[in-house]
Amino acid sequence: MTAIRKLLLAAVAAASIVTPVLAQDMDVIRIGLLGGENEADRLADNQCLLDKLPAALGVK
Repeated sequence: MTAIRKLLLAAVAAASIVTPVLAQDMDVIRIGLLGGENEADRLADNQCLLDKLPAALGVK
């Protein structure tokens, strides 16, 4: 194997080991809705999503 190929394989191996360690659990999810003429209607239309999504994802 060439030196460059060995170096690339080592870099990929190191990245695959380090990536899960750097991952963080989300404890809060923020959902943004675009404003418009009737913002209250948009919030009411999406309230069921806002109620059920945090429980499904395990966040606040």
